[in-house]
Amino acid sequence: MHHPTPLSDTPESGQSALRHRLEVIIFGTGSTAGRRFDITLIALILLSVSIVIFDSVDELHNRFGSTFWTLELALTGLFTLEYATRLWCSHKRSAYLLSFWGIIDFLAIVPT
Repeated sequence: MHHPTPLSDTPESGQSALRHRLEVIIFGTGSTAGRRFDITLIALILLSVSIVIFDSVDELHNRFGSTFWTLELALTGLFTLEYATRLWCSHKRSAYLLSFWGIIDFLAIVPT
């Protein structure tokens, strides 16, 4: 028996195509775009951790504290956007939310 496909899942749907493309990039490492995304994300994570470390040094905090805070807010905004995009393009949102990496991603953005 053939069941009609919901409109949002049809190949003709621009939103569905965008979701699929983002899913391939974000969750896959087999494409050049996926590898670039992962490398960029790792670089941003390392930058964020470095900022926290530098900010813990009193001399640096006193001199650059407001800059560190601004950068950390901007990075947290990017990580929040990445998390929301993962949720939006994931076929099984609850599976991602409750997965190890989904929980880690959530815990990474919540404190800020």
